Amino acid sequence: MRFRHRHIDGVALRACIRQVYREYRGLRAGELAATVGISQGYLSEIETGKKTGSLRVLTRIADALDVELSDLT
Repeated sequence: MRFRHRHIDGVALRACIRQVYREYRGLRAGELAATVGISQGYLSEIETGKKTGSLRVLTRIADALDVELSDLT
């Protein structure tokens, strides 16, 4: 799957990609957070680039979105 995007800083880009994948899958933030086992607030912080998320959490997000971990980092 390919997404076109304008050049923005790396942190914002990674956060944006995570949210785009979630929205593409038709998931609300609360649904993905529940599936992954994290709070919706924490997911929001990951998606907005305020927090990077641990490898464990990012792996669970990638699994839930059916993408490779490298797609989210």
